[in-house]
Amino acid sequence: MAFFRCFLRHNTLRGFVIVSGKLFATSSLCQSSSRENSPRRQKVHLFGSPAALPEGSSKSSFFRDSKEWKMITFGPYFGVALDNDDNIYIWGQSSNNDYKAPFTAFKLLGLKDIQCSKNDVYLLRSDGAVYVIRDISVLLNHNDDPKLEKVDFQTYIPSSRTPKVINMSVGDSHAAFVTEDGELYCIGNNEYGQCGARPSNIIRESTFLVYQPEDDKSDDEISLNRVTFNEGVKIRNVVCGGRHTICIDDENNIYTFGDDSSVQLFLGDTRGRSLLEQELYKDYFKKHGNVDISDMHFSQKTEMIHQLHTDKRRGRHLQYNPIKINDVGPIKRFNDLIKKSTITVTAGDDFTIIVLTPKDGDSLGSTVFASGGNKFSQCGSLDVRIHKAQTVKFPKESKITAATCGSNHCLALLESNGLLAWGNNSSGQLIIPKKGCITSPEFVDIHHDHPDELAKGHNLNEIKYMKCAYNNTVIITS
Repeated sequence: MAFFRCFLRHNTLRGFVIVSGKLFATSSLCQSSSRENSPRRQKVHLFGSPAALPEGSSKSSFFRDSKEWKMITFGPYFGVALDNDDNIYIWGQSSNNDYKAPFTAFKLLGLKDIQCSKNDVYLLRSDGAVYVIRDISVLLNHNDDPKLEKVDFQTYIPSSRTPKVINMSVGDSHAAFVTEDGELYCIGNNEYGQCGARPSNIIRESTFLVYQPEDDKSDDEISLNRVTFNEGVKIRNVVCGGRHTICIDDENNIYTFGDDSSVQLFLGDTRGRSLLEQELYKDYFKKHGNVDISDMHFSQKTEMIHQLHTDKRRGRHLQYNPIKINDVGPIKRFNDLIKKSTITVTAGDDFTIIVLTPKDGDSLGSTVFASGGNKFSQCGSLDVRIHKAQTVKFPKESKITAATCGSNHCLALLESNGLLAWGNNSSGQLIIPKKGCITSPEFVDIHHDHPDELAKGHNLNEIKYMKCAYNNTVIITS
């Protein structure tokens, strides 16, 4: 486990975050080679949608050569890998369903993280510089040469020095960056407030926001936004879901903002279903524009809320101001546990997973919370509709060292090297032979041929890297 512990200490999702350390799923492996510890070289295991696999196959020969790999990740129809010689490879499926074989795009020294949006690849170097390879679809369809674009913070931020980015996370169409001095910046689509700014299409707002009619809507793209918080905080990690953002400060406070249409922000269902919920959230009803519902009679609030949410075209449920969920919503009663735990956060399209593992070496295992969409059991239960955060049932005293989610599926790695999976398995992304939805965490065997070890919650080969992204999964073992 020495290699893996080293890996966790040195590394920074849309993957997942270990807040007391740094991100695991999207970061480089420790530089000590596995060959120093074992005669076996690493093995790459690929699962999921053929669209994002090399040449459309999990059996591709590309990862069978003598190379060793630092990072592998996926977009919805393409993949990216970084080898130990700092070469970046890209592959994918074109719009006419042809597969473009892996090719060398660039050699870029010092990369510590690679993540994908729906159509772009973001790269973070250890010196804090951020680069983007844009329009992968154009590259695959027209065989264009990839171009490397640097994210220029100084263009948008008046400062005598360029902020040094230490962590990043990427959603479907937005990205977030944490700087060395604890600030959070977001770039990209902000239609749901996922960049921490007021969406430009809102014509009336309160906690419940009203959009312009579709025909009048404009593109809501943000070049770069420094996210502001009500209190002075130092952010140390960030995770992007599909259209929402979660960040954690240096005091283990958790903040969420963006799309909340599936209750993925851990605020509970604030659509005014009960008088109790109105009371809980009354401090967050503020006067903006033409609406002030803070002084309305409950019946007036309910009627207005009903009108907003029966108009599906114009009504959106979102929160663009970061809210500290330690103090508000269903999870606030666990604040003492949050403060005393190592926090792991991961997110998918419309859901969020929070893992709390006590720091004091207590014999109790990790506590796992889920909130958001659960159509594919990605929140680890049978409930199709979740109105508030709920716990996910894991084997007793399971200590989770890492977790990662794709669009609608998740993996969790245990201290014992056991691997559990749940959520959507329609493309085989969960490694479990049976297809469909896995409604609660199940142990998986990467090789499908060690049932005795699987029953003990072990995998024979040490897992050194794992990542879920969109509809795919990659695991690297020794």
